[in-house]
Amino acid sequence: QYNRVLLQRHNAAGTPVRVVHAGIDTAAYRFRPRGIPPEGEVRTLTVASLQQYKGHEVLLEALAMGGSAVDRITLDLIGDGVLR
Repeated sequence: QYNRVLLQRHNAAGTPVRVVHAGIDTAAYRFRPRGIPPEGEVRTLTVASLQQYKGHEVLLEALAMGGSAVDRITLDLIGDGVLR
């Protein structure tokens, strides 16, 4: 919806904007709880626009809850934006 509002704001001709959600049908995949492996490196990757509304701070807070494994966690945060 963010992109819809952005496009409508800059749409001088008044052309209707339709949002087409592209993504993965999550119903096709079962959730299985997983913990942090007891040993070895834990590598995480996020590719996103580096904007406040994306909530990257929530990810950082969650990773900080890694307990004794926090020293083994590496986050690769890839993107561009005002928070870069």
